Amino acid sequence: RKAKAAMVHNMSIEQKISVMRKEQRPCSGMRDIPARANEASCLVVEFLARGREDAAEAHIDIVINAMKRTSRKAFYHSLIHSCAKAGAPDSAVWCAVRMLRVGLKPNTVTFNALLDVYAKAGDMRLATWLWDLMVDVGLEPNSITYNTMINTCAKAKDTQLAEWWMQCMLAKGITPCTVTFSTLITAFARVGRIDKMENWFGKMKNAKIAPDRVILHSMINACCKAGHAQKAEYWLLELMQHKISPDEECYHSLIKTCARAGDTDKVDLWLQRMQKCNCKIDKTTFSAAIHAFAQSGQVGRTRHWFNQMVLAGIEPGALSCTAMLTACSQDGDMERFTQYPDHMMKFRITPNLSIRRHNLSIRRPICQLDAPICQLD
Repeated sequence: RKAKAAMVHNMSIEQKISVMRKEQRPCSGMRDIPARANEASCLVVEFLARGREDAAEAHIDIVINAMKRTSRKAFYHSLIHSCAKAGAPDSAVWCAVRMLRVGLKPNTVTFNALLDVYAKAGDMRLATWLWDLMVDVGLEPNSITYNTMINTCAKAKDTQLAEWWMQCMLAKGITPCTVTFSTLITAFARVGRIDKMENWFGKMKNAKIAPDRVILHSMINACCKAGHAQKAEYWLLELMQHKISPDEECYHSLIKTCARAGDTDKVDLWLQRMQKCNCKIDKTTFSAAIHAFAQSGQVGRTRHWFNQMVLAGIEPGALSCTAMLTACSQDGDMERFTQYPDHMMKFRITPNLSIRRHNLSIRRPICQLDAPICQLD
């Protein structure tokens, strides 16, 4: 297949069309249309990029001639979608214009396909122009049309306009689906509008629409970025209530947020929860937790999670070792205190100023260690 693909790639446009004409097989039905459209879009985009509209038209005619028992309009719709996915909006519009030129009247599906092109590009101006054109020709927008407009606004980070389209959708009596709410809530989450995010989540709940993983993950991440540890924990518990397993990123974000807030009890609780769920704790999460425990003078927890970090096969960095040294020195445990310079020598960590200060009273100063392999943390 690779050899054949390389051979076709090196052919001239005329040779490619000739090969396609010979190898084109009859269409097996409507289910075969998306695959055919996807194959056709690759060459259409290539031909148009070279300025060969004649070759693109010839190629489309070859494919359509093999689809006598299927809908030509359905093929064009799939072709427009395929061009949009390929990141070629100009090619998608060209396909729509050709569809009109061969006498196929556009419908709501046609405009939805074109709107999707500009939604992916976040081009609000052209999307609005298409909406107006759709209404002018007497077509009624459906739920997919509204969803696409909301998605276009979300891509352009215009949350105010996205919310306006949602309100227009509701005013028309069209019921939003999970995708609609997910798009709007995620858009507000990206810009940190937690109030709007929670407001629309409440409306979704009142509409008896179950939230999906994307919505709840967006809620958690937005609260973590804003430093709202309690709200982030609330949404993580909400995620679990819907029988959706949190991913490691959710746990990591929550633990780091709790650590920054100084809520060490929650840090310890969620670290234990991660271990029970067999979730992998990463280095930055371990370091943030160990630092938080050391800062609050909790030597036992500092030592425990430092050891857990080592047992997990993660090399402690300077931040973690500094936290461990701080905790031991505050506790007066000089026996353990003198063990950690050896840890640093084992992992070949460059001592920072804070670590050197802690080791002034040690007989073998840590500054005499060998040159480090790498600087951690």
